[in-house]
Amino acid sequence: MRIPLETLDPVGLRGAPLESLNAMKLALRGVKLSDATVILIADWQDRRDSGRYAVLVRDGGSHVVSEDAFGGRYGASGIKALADLVTFLCEQGATNFKESVLPPHEFTRLLEYPDAHNLGRIAANANPSDPEIYR
Repeated sequence: MRIPLETLDPVGLRGAPLESLNAMKLALRGVKLSDATVILIADWQDRRDSGRYAVLVRDGGSHVVSEDAFGGRYGASGIKALADLVTFLCEQGATNFKESVLPPHEFTRLLEYPDAHNLGRIAANANPSDPEIYR
């Protein structure tokens, strides 16, 4: 599934972890995850237990970005949904995980306008990450 950047809309529902998890799984069908880069986008450094996350999956010309729906900001279900999504991605062959931490106002702007410029900034800001820290 190739998603042109000019029509990219975040997948899922903001603040709805389970719905967003299911929507991401559906949107990622057909994406070769073994070749993809998974970028976990956080709104605060060193606050994994209480932060909010969105997820960007890049596979060449394909881009899938989730709504702000994962992580501790959304309670136990947000933490579990993030862990379940990372587990799913690993099971489907993803190995290249990164984390990009943005100030909260930039985090919000990214999801309002997930265009080529903003997604490029996310990728440029991303650092390698171990998927085990999210599970």
